[in-house]
Formats: sequence, C-alpha cells, structure tokens
Amino acid sequence: YAIDGVPGTGGKVTLHFVNPGGSVAGKLLPTGNVRDVIEVPGIGKITISVVDAANPVVFVRAKDIGLRGTEISEID
Repeated sequence: YAIDGVPGTGGKVTLHFVNPGGSVAGKLLPTGNVRDVIEVPGIGKITISVVDAANPVVFVRAKDIGLRGTEISEID
C-alpha cells in the first residue's frame, strides 16, 4: 500500500470510528463554540478550538503562542 508523498510501502490499515464526537465530554464541541478566546498568563488573549472527537484536543495557532510550527523539538 502506498501513500503519495510518503516513501516506501506497507500494509494498509483501515480504521472506522463510530460516532467519535463527544467520546469524553459528551459533545463534539465541549464548550459549545467553534472558537473560544482564553487569557494565557505571559501571552495574553488567544483564540482556541476545543474538539472532542475520539480524544479531546485543543487547537491553537502556533503564531499566537510565539511559534512558527516548524520548530524541531530538542532531546536532552
């Protein structure tokens, strides 16, 4: 099985998520909003999206927290 832009091939893995929205918080958008604004100490107000689709996550624009999104993590 090959994926465009990914080197090599491998076995195809198919996943099916049945109604993943709200798996932890009870609804896809736990706050009821597509976007929320929160205050972060040392940064200020930023816009986020909280989504519960199989696993709850918070999306934030990298630039809003002083990053570019291309940084490479350092391993000590």
